[in-house]
Amino acid sequence: MAEESKRAGSEKPPMAVPPVEDPAQEKNSGKALVLRSTEKVPPHKSPPVYEKLAHDAVEKIPGDSIDRDAALAQVETEKRMALIKAWEESEKSKADNRAYKKLSAVEAWENAKRAAVEARLKQIEEEIDREKAEHVEQMKNKMAKVHKEAEEKKAIVEARRGEDTLKIEELAAKFRATGNTPKRTNDLNRLIPLDPDAQKDMGEEETKKVEAETSQQPDSASESVEKPTANDTAEVVEKCSADSTDRGDAALGRVETEKRLALVKAWEVSEKTKADNKAIKKLSAIGAWENTQGAAVEAQLKQIEEKFERKKAEYAEQMKNKMAEIHKAAEEKRAMVKAKRGEDAIKVEEIAAKCRATGSTPKKLFGCLSC
Repeated sequence: MAEESKRAGSEKPPMAVPPVEDPAQEKNSGKALVLRSTEKVPPHKSPPVYEKLAHDAVEKIPGDSIDRDAALAQVETEKRMALIKAWEESEKSKADNRAYKKLSAVEAWENAKRAAVEARLKQIEEEIDREKAEHVEQMKNKMAKVHKEAEEKKAIVEARRGEDTLKIEELAAKFRATGNTPKRTNDLNRLIPLDPDAQKDMGEEETKKVEAETSQQPDSASESVEKPTANDTAEVVEKCSADSTDRGDAALGRVETEKRLALVKAWEVSEKTKADNKAIKKLSAIGAWENTQGAAVEAQLKQIEEKFERKKAEYAEQMKNKMAEIHKAAEEKRAMVKAKRGEDAIKVEEIAAKCRATGSTPKKLFGCLSC
């Protein structure tokens, strides 16, 4: 009994507990709230910091149990709110990181698919260009072959014309040497008249001319010579007529020779002209054939080029459509990822609000689970 009285006398009266302020006002003022607590807090729900603060508050602030319970409840509420807030931010960060990872994967997938499509398109274009080059080379070789054949034909025609010209010149020289005329003059007699009456008149004129020259001898010769007899006169007349006949034959021979040479010359010119015209005709036909073949080859080449260009355009359109489909699929995946991220954020906010309303904490700090 004495010990109990001494212990009661040594005890001091309890100090007055200061009034509890509003947590919002304490946060605005920047002061920390330290409260006592006689209840034990489970270790898995309160971090060591809050447990230490609670024990310090119990040791430092004496007072009634009601005030201590209110302060402890306030501390528990703030701790729970802080845990919920941390959990909410953690879950949102995890959802954002997960969405970012999926978006990166979608972008990488899109880039890989696009690169594959572009590589395939480039490969197809190279194949088409190579095939086109082969066909173009074939057409050009065909054009070169046509040109070569045309040149060979032209060379043959030129050689033939040269041979014909040499043959005509040889025949003309032979005709001049032998005194013959071509069998066919191709109506060249129109150029040089060959009328026998004209030749006869020409001979008679020569004869008369010779007789006139003979009759115009000087009289002095007749005076100095004795008067010829009838026999002498007959001999002289015969001799003069023979001389005039010889001269007429010579003139006719010259005319015949000139006529023959003119005929040979005209025949030679005519045959050469005919050979030239024949060669020109053949050369024109060869040129027309070459132009026709070249135009056909060029048209075929143009058709082939248009075919390959159309084929390339079709493949390019297909590849572009495929790239558009890939981009569309990637956009759909991005939209799904973003929608999933939004749903996760809303779900986290709903769970956090539910935990705040029910006064509970999430079961797993880093797990998106219901309270």
